Amino acid sequence: MNGWMRKSSLRVESRSFGLAPYPSIADLRSPPRPTLRKSRRMSSGNCNTGVANKPRKCVPGGQSFSTALCGTAAVPLLTVCRMKSTSFHLLAFLLLTGCVLLTQTGCLGLLSNFMHAVGADRIPPEYDGFEKSKVAIVTMTDQSQYSDDVAARLLTRKVSDILSMEVKEMALVHDEAIQQWRDTHGWETIDYLEMGKDIKAEKLLSIEMTDMRLRDGATLYRGRAAIVLTVYDIAAEKVVFRKEIDEFTYPTQAGQYTSETTETKFRKLFLSMLAKKIGRTFHSYDFADTVALDASLASQ
Repeated sequence: MNGWMRKSSLRVESRSFGLAPYPSIADLRSPPRPTLRKSRRMSSGNCNTGVANKPRKCVPGGQSFSTALCGTAAVPLLTVCRMKSTSFHLLAFLLLTGCVLLTQTGCLGLLSNFMHAVGADRIPPEYDGFEKSKVAIVTMTDQSQYSDDVAARLLTRKVSDILSMEVKEMALVHDEAIQQWRDTHGWETIDYLEMGKDIKAEKLLSIEMTDMRLRDGATLYRGRAAIVLTVYDIAAEKVVFRKEIDEFTYPTQAGQYTSETTETKFRKLFLSMLAKKIGRTFHSYDFADTVALDASLASQ
């Protein structure tokens, strides 16, 4: 009895002083199992799990191990998983931000300017066979077979200027060669294939302009004309392109009063707009340039 009280008092004193109590009989019968800690030692070519002489292959990311030891480098798999997740979310965020920015007015303007700079917004030509070719341009009007029509000569020059600037590597047959052929053969009946061979042209553009009028009433200038465009391949001896413009009208909505300009000035303006219309058949262009053609009257 005294011994049991002495042992109990010792346990109370040990607990009061923060000391570990004596082990009980149950503790002595079942000793604690040893715990194995995960080894962080590196082995050559294998990843150890802490158990001696039992190599284990490297397991690709996302396991519960704190580290994976492969070769001579220890890479924390949890860190790798976090890096992959962060990269994915960053990419998704950037894509979402880009989509949102593209819907904003300022960004649409920036995108439009970029497309304009690289030429992605330009309308392609209907016929692009003039590139890297020697081309002759001939204009015929209702008066050409009787005399050297001023309108025909002026339209030829304006179309030639436009195509020489807009079409890559296109060479023009000089107008003097065409005039010499006319003086020799006349304009009553024209064989364009024969003309092209004689003046050493590879392609020939024939512009037939009929029913040209500059007036709409007694006090208003408003031009109209019917156009037929024909392209001849001289070597192949055939027509490769043909287009009809039933009625070209300029200005389209209104006219210009005769008191504001002269017939000579308006003829030049009308033929300049017609030359641009013809030129766009053979070179790419920006559609915005065709929206406000009538505004050209304000600068005349």
